[in-house]
Amino acid sequence: MKKIVACAALLAAVVGASNSSAASLVVNGGFENLTNGPNLGSLYTQAVGWTTSSPGGTYGGQGYGIFFGPGDGTGSPTAQDNNGPGSPPASIWAPKYGEANGFTGTSPTGGNFWAPDADTAYAPAISQQLSGLTIGKKYAVTFDWAGAQLILPGYGLFNGATTETFFVSLGGQTQQTNVIALPSHGFSGWMHTTMLFTADSVNPVLSFLSAGGPGGLPPLALLDGVSATAAVPEPATWGLMLLGFGAMGFAARRRRSNVVTA
Repeated sequence: MKKIVACAALLAAVVGASNSSAASLVVNGGFENLTNGPNLGSLYTQAVGWTTSSPGGTYGGQGYGIFFGPGDGTGSPTAQDNNGPGSPPASIWAPKYGEANGFTGTSPTGGNFWAPDADTAYAPAISQQLSGLTIGKKYAVTFDWAGAQLILPGYGLFNGATTETFFVSLGGQTQQTNVIALPSHGFSGWMHTTMLFTADSVNPVLSFLSAGGPGGLPPLALLDGVSATAAVPEPATWGLMLLGFGAMGFAARRRRSNVVTA
């Protein structure tokens, strides 16, 4: 019985270590490294390790997606001028602009985040090819996302209710987040999401495609903290395994009792 308990304790320790030390297969999942310098984002910025593209070929083929830097606590994320020299920097509706929507301009990681237009006419996808996966093995794709609305001070004070969602693909499989419906100038709050995929390739492409509407407002689907790790059994599964160890121990003890009695 003592050996079984020791094995169960060792198993639990191994599981805990696996959960805490799993290395992400994603490079630059927090978008901290940008092609034009730290904390500087624009329509033409790329994140190191990632590729952005738009089916419509807008804005140099990258779609309408801005990398914002850390906010100042008032709901004012930083970004480069997005329409050329002298144009106002893009931002997001926030308390700074008179909206009590709770947006602080900061992501859960506190650094940069990606804000693609969810309008399907402009929506870009962001993708990265992963490597070293095992076909048939499960992988957990984890990320933080939110719904919001763009504002261009001096250009366009966009108004109206919006919807936002992400389509997440790994190789030939695609899953969708829930659809967020927001009031005009709304903010959903950041949501931590994990999706499980079964690898169908050693080097699959991981991609995020924003979608929403209506066109022209425009809705934004914010993204940050992307990681992909080999999935481990859920805590409930480990619990069942430990119960199994307990049952084995009980059976072994009962057999010993029967032998002594006989």
